[in-house]
Amino acid sequence: MTLFLFEQHEHQQVERMQIQHVDSHTGSGKSFALRFVINPNSKAIIGTPRTQVSNEIAKELRELGIPVKVISGRTHANCTKAFRAAVKEGKWAAIIAHHSIVMRKHPGATEDEPCITADYDLYIDEAPKVDETITLAEDFDHLRDTFASILDAKIGVDVEFVELGYTTAVADILAKHKDRSEAAVTSYSPDYIRFCYARKDADYTVAVKADELRRYKNREDEGDEAGNLHFHLVKQPSMLSGYKSVTIMSAKFFTTEVYGAWRNKVDFVSHPVMSEKLRYSDFSHKKDEAGSGLVYIHYFSEEDMSWYAMQQIGYQHFLDKAADAFEARFGNVEHIFCRKKNKAKRGEEPFIWRLDSEHNPAANGIRLDPSAQGENGYQHINIALHLVPMNPPTGTFKFKKKYFGMESEDVKAAIAYNSQYQFVSRTGIRNFDSRDELHFFVLDKAGADELAKSFGPACAGEPQFFDIGIPELRDEKQEAKTAKERKAHQRKREKMEQNDHENTIQYDDFLFRQWANKADVVPTQVPLRWSEVVAYLTHSVTNNTLKSKSNSAEFREGFFKDLQVHTLKGNIMSAKLMLMDVDKATRDPAELVAFFKRNGISVLLIHSFSSTPLDPRFHLIIPMSEAVNQENYARIFNLLKADIEAAFGDAFEVEEKYFSFNQRMSIPYASNFKADLIIDGTVWKDVMTYTHSFLDVRFFLSERNQITSFKRTTPVETANTSKATDKSRDTLARDIIDHWAVTPGQGLGRKHFYNAGVDLKKAGFTYAECLMILAQNRQFFGHGQDRDAKAVADHVYSNSWQKAA
Repeated sequence: MTLFLFEQHEHQQVERMQIQHVDSHTGSGKSFALRFVINPNSKAIIGTPRTQVSNEIAKELRELGIPVKVISGRTHANCTKAFRAAVKEGKWAAIIAHHSIVMRKHPGATEDEPCITADYDLYIDEAPKVDETITLAEDFDHLRDTFASILDAKIGVDVEFVELGYTTAVADILAKHKDRSEAAVTSYSPDYIRFCYARKDADYTVAVKADELRRYKNREDEGDEAGNLHFHLVKQPSMLSGYKSVTIMSAKFFTTEVYGAWRNKVDFVSHPVMSEKLRYSDFSHKKDEAGSGLVYIHYFSEEDMSWYAMQQIGYQHFLDKAADAFEARFGNVEHIFCRKKNKAKRGEEPFIWRLDSEHNPAANGIRLDPSAQGENGYQHINIALHLVPMNPPTGTFKFKKKYFGMESEDVKAAIAYNSQYQFVSRTGIRNFDSRDELHFFVLDKAGADELAKSFGPACAGEPQFFDIGIPELRDEKQEAKTAKERKAHQRKREKMEQNDHENTIQYDDFLFRQWANKADVVPTQVPLRWSEVVAYLTHSVTNNTLKSKSNSAEFREGFFKDLQVHTLKGNIMSAKLMLMDVDKATRDPAELVAFFKRNGISVLLIHSFSSTPLDPRFHLIIPMSEAVNQENYARIFNLLKADIEAAFGDAFEVEEKYFSFNQRMSIPYASNFKADLIIDGTVWKDVMTYTHSFLDVRFFLSERNQITSFKRTTPVETANTSKATDKSRDTLARDIIDHWAVTPGQGLGRKHFYNAGVDLKKAGFTYAECLMILAQNRQFFGHGQDRDAKAVADHVYSNSWQKAA
């Protein structure tokens, strides 16, 4: 498989560099060790991640009589210019500036002259970032110019990434920007200019996914928007070749991203002086008089807590419950914390930690950045709560694996676990002499276990689950229950969910709310019958056109608590229209509509803005029999998604973000690509009474839905039900699952999982039904996480006519 397609560009080829490192734990004196290599006659440059860290290091060096110059945005309008001036002055033994200033070449006056930093030793405090992702959104006219040189490039089917070089189009844009051309200044965003400079810089590699570029090229001839393009700006170690020597000072250096990215291009060696001057190599000094560790590690969830999982619980709900439980246990004690920021540009309300002293003067919480590094000012605090989901998105895992050769665990360690470790290390763990207890909180058990490995002998014991009263955070599968006990627990939870549905706000018709565009703060709302919803959206598709998606009207259906508030979060209480978005389709969309209709569910399928004849994309609007709250909405969404995957495999790729009814959807318009796609899949329940058949909410929330979401009524499927005449198909499937279910630890999960598939086929279940039943009940076969339902179904139904059904 071809991984990269290289556009013509001229990256410098340099000899393999040597970079020194100082690797130890936080607080062990890595920055302190600078005094052993820097003296009043030195020529040293120090790069830091924050101005506060720069000032702390400068203070320590000045106390030793070392002339220090600090360059920061707080004191200099142009940091690059100030940095170059300080170097040329030649009177500073140490010049301290941000990573972004020191981590690049600073050439001499002419091409023949060496870099002005050639006589300086560079010390980088904390591991720097070596790549970033820039998203350029729907800016077709400007992107057309920049990408002119590669629009005709032939991208092979198996190519995954394309590297972009320096072209005349890029040079023209940078020239206009440098001359402060009015058109360039007003038209190009800072990200766009940074992207162009990176393409010019030989010490950067700029890469984009080939699939995204193909989609862009397919639309270019239509003269319409290209959609979002995500570019990876990757720093090369050659950018540091303008220094006499380079040293990186970082805790847990061999788990950092810079090591993972550059290990195949750089010889990393331990610094011979600084590494010998560290105060300690582990945390064995953090024990009380009895020899017990002083570090207590707590976690909130047994399962890995991604942002997706947190959204299902409700992040603000989690913060509120965590604050209540924390205050009940520890009182109004001083602590540091971090929380996720919302996206204010989208009109989202801010997330609140109610113990934040910034919002509550009586509280004692101090908010820091989730990846806080190097800061020493919080050593008097002994409690830290890292409350931000740090799991990298799937795209990040894939890119770093393909591009840097980093495995998934390496990526997670570099981004998530190191962030948590650095954050909690701002506390009294840095104070060598303190013998106070320390309490560290992270979201999930996996992160807590990694944290425990880092602090080793300082830990008072194994990480402990901190119960905040949210059942979803406790992993019931860890308990050694019998199959019947686990089934009883599952049915009990289903009953609780059913009772919760009884308290959901219900209403007549569909409450259709529309925003004129993304920025509209005065939306309109009208009640519509299903036929009117279909008529309105169909009319929009056939009569309205749109040049730019950014100008699209948007809609959402549901009961809103306050009609004067234009936002969704915290305002929409329930909804009756299920909205789904299919981003990729390799089979005829009409098959999907037929699938819903066969099962008695009305659906409206309409193309999305970016759909093309060869790359169809579309929305599904599905009416429900009753309004549901967010929890049940997400549950039904996920079950529908599983039904589609069981019936069609990966033929229809459903966008996961719509699991929340806090998402608005664009009003459909006539296709600009001659790809109009409108299928009215309305199912009549009773023509005489003019009633339609909607998704049966009660059925989807019932216990039967754990086996199969849809009532199978197709000819192919009913032809195989003769073997189940004495029992309902649902009961029969449940009996098969219960018969082969096995508790964790017996070593029989895989075998019994396969046997269940065999019995399902013998009982007359189709391939699609078997796949769905196994996938939705894998938790009853040992630990269940690694049970591959598709592999079992494929093998059991191999060479079988039933698989085609």
